[in-house]
Amino acid sequence: MASNVSLLELENNAQIGMNFLATNDFVLCGKKNLNPEQKSSIEQILQVPLVEFLCYNTELVGVFMQVDRELKIIYVPHDLYEEEVKQLEELCKEYNYTIVQISSTNNALGNLICPTQNYLIASFELKSNKKELEQKSQKKVYFLEDVDLHQAGALLYSVKGKTLASTGLRDEDLEELEEEIENITTTNSGSLYISSGIVANEKGILIGSLTTSVEIQTILEGLDYL
Repeated sequence: MASNVSLLELENNAQIGMNFLATNDFVLCGKKNLNPEQKSSIEQILQVPLVEFLCYNTELVGVFMQVDRELKIIYVPHDLYEEEVKQLEELCKEYNYTIVQISSTNNALGNLICPTQNYLIASFELKSNKKELEQKSQKKVYFLEDVDLHQAGALLYSVKGKTLASTGLRDEDLEELEEEIENITTTNSGSLYISSGIVANEKGILIGSLTTSVEIQTILEGLDYL
């Protein structure tokens, strides 16, 4: 495996994407008890500093927050705790990121939206926010309409201008987004929620430890880490 690619689990849990938000300048980590060796390894792979950050006072940074790495936008729920917003504002000021707050009854933005090269792909749950999403993302908005599998942020992962899609996406969505999607896969031995098994930026990628060799190859090819 290349030096910028590694498998990872946290406390025997391979769903690492829930605990991280990786940008090209820093990585937010919801885990407060990482040992120094593990922290150092993550920073070496992603080649950015790791910053401990709780979201709603939980470890689930990747569930509630999303990032557009190219435009340097971090999406957060409108009711994120005040002290957490302040911490994030200080960090974003240092690295010249914009914080965008989205108003929604479902605050799990990390699961609901995925910024790609040309679109902001979103769950149909956010249809009432279409105008707000278009204005704030500076992109066209495409909604996933599947009743069961519509969580765009969980079903897609986009980095380096490349987008990976879950095998759970409907054929009509795959056809409509054909020019955006490089590859289709699962992670962690068949999980359709692929973002739960990936933490990546333009410099490196961490993959859930239960991911099979075939899945790893598909991920690395699709996101151009080979």
